[in-house]
Amino acid sequence: MRKLFVILILIASLGMLSGCLEDADVVLHQPGVYLGSDDALLSKGSQSSVLGERFQTVQIDR
Repeated sequence: MRKLFVILILIASLGMLSGCLEDADVVLHQPGVYLGSDDALLSKGSQSSVLGERFQTVQIDR
């Protein structure tokens, strides 16, 4: 029984320590350069007008 308890404690501690591992991949970014895929929502021009109207509404209330 004691041997089983020790084995379970070891397995649990190894499982907890595995969450502390870091990914070794390093991604270097250049400032001001977006390297991701194109966003379909940003390409729509109507969204900027809606956001502009919302901004004006909020700024007038203050």
